[in-house]
Amino acid sequence: MKERNGQLRYLSIVIGAFLSVGVIVGLTNNLYSLYVIPITTGLGISRGLYSMGITVRYIASAFCNLFMGPIIFMLLHIS
Repeated sequence: MKERNGQLRYLSIVIGAFLSVGVIVGLTNNLYSLYVIPITTGLGISRGLYSMGITVRYIASAFCNLFMGPIIFMLLHIS
């Protein structure tokens, strides 16, 4: 029974992390769409190029986050 409680606690932490990241990404993505036209006209670039840059940023962030869990685990268990 103790193992089951540990699994439920772990599951709740994972769900909470996904929800918090989802809210943060949703809010920042909404801000990007709000300022696309002023930023692109100010920089003199196309909206497609700006949107592609944001997409590449999110893909790179997702790729790096795959490795952050093991890195943090190693750093916390060294001492």
